[in-house]
Amino acid sequence: MERLADLPLRLPVEREGCRHAYHVYGTRVEEREGVLEAFEAAGIGYALHYPKPAHRQPALARWGLNDISTPVSDEAAKQILGLPIHPTLSDEQIGYVCDVLAEALVR
Repeated sequence: MERLADLPLRLPVEREGCRHAYHVYGTRVEEREGVLEAFEAAGIGYALHYPKPAHRQPALARWGLNDISTPVSDEAAKQILGLPIHPTLSDEQIGYVCDVLAEALVR
């Protein structure tokens, strides 16, 4: 997490008295498309958790929720990016992800 601290992205937060499970390392990146392109070019996997807000999912369409205004949810859906996380990632692999991410964000 220290390698990402100075980059223009929002990182997971651990509140006092709580501990994050880190089953997903979800971040928020304003210019996500550029990061996705860099990751794909570098062969780095990623996840887009909830690429559409819950109220815009097909399962909820019958309730007409697609038409409501939810600017915060819509913006978050465009920014959320799950970085690679797995107990078997080596320090070298983690460093590579951090380097590619940093380069994509400071362009």
